[in-house]
Amino acid sequence: MNLRRTVLLIHFFVVLVTAAPSGAQVTDNAATFHVFPQVADGRLPGGGFYRSTLLVANPSDTASSTCTLQLYGLQANFPDLGLGKADIFRFTLDKDQWRIASSQAVLDFAQGYATLTCDRPVTAQILYSSYTGSTKVAEATVFSSPGGKIVQLLADHREGGSLGIAVANNTDRTVSYTITAADASGTVIGSSTINVNARSNSARFVDEIIRGIPKDFRGQIFIASVDGSNVYAIGLKFTAYAFTTIPTTLRPSATPGGGNGELFIRADGSLQNGSAEQPFQRDYGPGTLPGDWSRSLSPDGF
Repeated sequence: MNLRRTVLLIHFFVVLVTAAPSGAQVTDNAATFHVFPQVADGRLPGGGFYRSTLLVANPSDTASSTCTLQLYGLQANFPDLGLGKADIFRFTLDKDQWRIASSQAVLDFAQGYATLTCDRPVTAQILYSSYTGSTKVAEATVFSSPGGKIVQLLADHREGGSLGIAVANNTDRTVSYTITAADASGTVIGSSTINVNARSNSARFVDEIIRGIPKDFRGQIFIASVDGSNVYAIGLKFTAYAFTTIPTTLRPSATPGGGNGELFIRADGSLQNGSAEQPFQRDYGPGTLPGDWSRSLSPDGF
């Protein structure tokens, strides 16, 4: 490629970038409040362990930000945030400052969720790591999840994959959540309701919540709270020893694409598809991460 063509090509890409409308740009997740629906820390009976690492940055070049990390359902040691075992950690980030703080996994295994509250916007993620012995075997980034009345996850169970769902109830009361699965054609596979205690989370595989999920299921999962409170959720996809996270999409209504467009979730969380009411399975009480997660993660498992 000669110099003239190279210059023209560079100019072409510069024009493409600068001409893009500002509203179309992807933004970072800077906010004053973050919810992480799944965190874990601690040692397992078989010798493995889990560790959570907070990655947080203050994007401001003029002001500091004071933050509080609150753990629900567990305590942990974060030496870079404070001394000793705790469930509340307070710290300040100076302008342009960042911090990477890992839990030490010195306690017995426990899981829950976390919130990060700051007086100025920060970007934040939690890195979720699994170890066998002293060897890290898998990890994934748990993004902070936006709250919405109805949220959507995309599930792909092909090639041995399996989607787990973590839902955090960041209220002071027990909340019921309707979870509905629809396949690629828009047909409702099933729906169920789970109850999550105040200030706690529930993490289960989709096929443990809804009966009849096909082995190679590919489609959409909708989650809505029955009382209209915000849903904070994230998907965790497991394939053999590997796992990753699937962020949620906020939806104004639950209408699966590719189908007849008649499925919706009412304000009270009930489901209607055309004129036929879908039966719920309401036999799921307040949930915690079950031992069956070990079927996809590691021999030690949760």
